Amino acid sequence: MKKRILYMAMMAAAFASCQDNTTETEYPHDASLDIKVGSIDCGSADAVVVENITKSATTRASQKAEEVEWLKDPLLKGIDVSYYLRSDENKNTSTAVLKLLPEINQVAGDSTKYSFNYKDENGQETQKPAQWKGNAGHVFHGFYIPEGISNGEIGNQSESEISNEPNAESYYDKLWRYLSMPPNHEIMATVGYVRLPFRHRLSRVLAYVLIDPDLKTSIKDNIISFENVKVLEKVEGTTPKWTTARKVVPHSMGTSGSVNKKLEQTDENFLVFRNTTSNTFVYPTDDAWANVKAAYDNNKENSGYEEINYGKVPCFDIIVRPTYTSSALVMYDEDMSNGMNAAKYADETNSIDFVVDLVNGLSYNKTFKFDLDANYQTAVFLRISREKVDYQTMGSELWQQYEATDGYYGVDNDLNHRLSLAGGSWQRAYRNSSFKPGITDGDFYKEQYVAGTKWIEMFKNAVMPSDTIKANIPSDNHWGDYFVLDKDITINVSEFPADFIFTGHLDGRGYTITLTGGTDDTRYLFDGLNGTYDAEAGQANCHKEGGVIVPEKGYRAEVMNLKIKGGKLFSSAAEADKENKITGIVYNCKEETE
Repeated sequence: MKKRILYMAMMAAAFASCQDNTTETEYPHDASLDIKVGSIDCGSADAVVVENITKSATTRASQKAEEVEWLKDPLLKGIDVSYYLRSDENKNTSTAVLKLLPEINQVAGDSTKYSFNYKDENGQETQKPAQWKGNAGHVFHGFYIPEGISNGEIGNQSESEISNEPNAESYYDKLWRYLSMPPNHEIMATVGYVRLPFRHRLSRVLAYVLIDPDLKTSIKDNIISFENVKVLEKVEGTTPKWTTARKVVPHSMGTSGSVNKKLEQTDENFLVFRNTTSNTFVYPTDDAWANVKAAYDNNKENSGYEEINYGKVPCFDIIVRPTYTSSALVMYDEDMSNGMNAAKYADETNSIDFVVDLVNGLSYNKTFKFDLDANYQTAVFLRISREKVDYQTMGSELWQQYEATDGYYGVDNDLNHRLSLAGGSWQRAYRNSSFKPGITDGDFYKEQYVAGTKWIEMFKNAVMPSDTIKANIPSDNHWGDYFVLDKDITINVSEFPADFIFTGHLDGRGYTITLTGGTDDTRYLFDGLNGTYDAEAGQANCHKEGGVIVPEKGYRAEVMNLKIKGGKLFSSAAEADKENKITGIVYNCKEETE
């Protein structure tokens, strides 16, 4: 396969730089630069402690923060959020106050539920909306620290013995409500609304106790002990302080049957299958478990497995210190004094000494080592026989369950994929996908996810309207709009308009457009890429920055991260006259020919 790479021709014009606006400038306030927060999503829902782990895991699903009862009060009071431009080597940071507007101040039909205003040099909130620092990725840092874990005010707990048992004001509840933004989360400057994420600041370990049915016994006093484990001692200011607790009384999650990797209960009883030849065990979270169970149910005698039914098993959890799998994932609020740095934090691990006493007088202990990032959890299956205790772990998983990824909101985490050089709103791009997450910037852009046929219809209307209809652009015109591929797509070029000069933004994200129809000479996608058209603020996703219309000429049309198969990206005429015909940005695009 021969690949021909189309290199981009960079335009000489650069963006007008955005003003920080933390102090007065000579320019009047430009509202088009304001950071508009449409929603906050929170990994910790308002879950009461319940006996069934399935319910607890489900109620921790990602949801809008304003719907979380315990989080409403701090949001109404305001949470500090700092941010800077990722490309700024000096990390020129601004701080703003994120506030949930009282319902009485929310305007019907307006998507804005939050204010996001600068703090002044004295730390006081102003009425000045925080603004983007430039047309590129921004890093946001913010956290919510529940009262009671700051400065050691955690009731009667001590660093030698900590109780995770639930009550109305429990230390356990405070720990899982300790939230922070991910350390490597990046949000592109956008003319639309953004969604700010908050996640668990800590990590979690769950232990399922599987007692061999032949023992005919149970856990003494219905509790086990977690010992010599690193946990949070307190938060001083905004910096967490850690301790190795001699003994932790874990929180009881009640009893559970079999669970899958999402910790959703799949069977009433906890079932494990033993390979009778190798004496290895298959657990419900293993990929092979469903097939093994089906084979066993179909033909028990010849399946090669023995089913072990543990009934409903007790489950406990503990909230622990993250130890990080990579220096890039170390939270920004860690203490970097006394020679500590991100690499040293990433080198650390954590462990738990499980101590289990049974009613029949037998006692067991087992050490479990683990390495978890913030907002991650692991489940451990402690399998107890007369001779020993052994364990199996399901590996690291996200604490809460949610389907969306940052890639759907304008943050392209795929390697070598460049985002819009115009700094526009990929968050509001049309996608050839049926994916409809519950919380998305698409809430403000009703057709963000469309079927392939509709996507093509919109795409072929991304052309500059004629002079006669510019004053009243029809609703089916998508001049300057943003388009994203979530999967490969096929386009019949014979159905496209003649002289198809694209005036939009297309990010293929590495996917392929296969061209059909036409002849070898006419099987191409574009007759040109117009990045020099005149525009007014509000048209074609253009807006004013300091009185200048941006994105500037050239950046008003882009094609990037795209593969073309079965034809060419541009017509021969366009390639022969690139200076006049291809005036937008072309980046990381490849044509595949035999």
